[in-house]
Amino acid sequence: MQQWDWRRRENWHPGWWLVVGVVFTLVLAVGTHSLLLPRGYYKYGPDPLAIREHCDELKAAVEEYIKTKPGTFGVYFWDLKSGGHFGINETVALPAASSIKVAVALYLYSLAAEGRLSLDERMAYNPDLDYEGGAGTLQFTAAPGQTFTLRELAQVMIRVSDNIAWHMLTRRLGKENLKAFMRSLGGKTVYPEDKNFSTAEDLSTYMRATLDFAQKNPELGGLLIDDLTHSIYKDGLPALLPEDVTVGHKVGALPAVANDTGIVFLPDRPYILTVMTKDVGASENPGFAAIGEISRLIYDYRVRQRQGGAVAGQ
Repeated sequence: MQQWDWRRRENWHPGWWLVVGVVFTLVLAVGTHSLLLPRGYYKYGPDPLAIREHCDELKAAVEEYIKTKPGTFGVYFWDLKSGGHFGINETVALPAASSIKVAVALYLYSLAAEGRLSLDERMAYNPDLDYEGGAGTLQFTAAPGQTFTLRELAQVMIRVSDNIAWHMLTRRLGKENLKAFMRSLGGKTVYPEDKNFSTAEDLSTYMRATLDFAQKNPELGGLLIDDLTHSIYKDGLPALLPEDVTVGHKVGALPAVANDTGIVFLPDRPYILTVMTKDVGASENPGFAAIGEISRLIYDYRVRQRQGGAVAGQ
């Protein structure tokens, strides 16, 4: 008999959000400093001695896998050491779903770093403006008029993908301001026709900008990296990777849509990987399964590179 796994989203039901909400209320009450990754863990830097990889072999392997699946895929891979990268449909606009929340959090922390707001500032929950069901705990625990710090909202927005926190922060920051920030980072497909669409390349750009921000602002950037590495969702990019491999990621899910964008902190060979899918199956679950397979394919290739068993572009 298959063992029940709480980490798989198909095993979740609305009652579990209430349980998670109670746990997160306790976490927010006592603080999370002790949960933080060691400072500097997430640091990276291009190696000037590394040979820039063309990644042709790896790209071909991913393309062959995608041919076996229905639906639409957008993929972007970025080697943080050599700078090598490749894309597959990387500029095709697809529903971003909750993966876009990385950009919201990064904008918030960037404003805090500039002294333009305080993460201790409190916001009141207005259900008429902020309520959305689906992912998150505040739909069960927040009372109208209850206040939360911006830091608390950012944390639950990333760790449990809370939709109410997302709406509250977007309301505080201003959607037009957020769009301008995303474009300043290099985003090219930013809420086209005011729809929450993005591309694999753009989501990877926001993830790279998150790492750059953490390099320059280790305290604030460390909070965001820490939240990304403590997501409650273990499907997508980390699903088939060894448990000792740290992945900072942000999933996004809608019916027939599954996305994941993140950083795989493979020792000596960290990389960014974004996979967006649409219509792989009737629900999001087949899409997340495919993302896990692509993630494992790339991970295995990278491990072979470290061991000298494969060299891309040759």
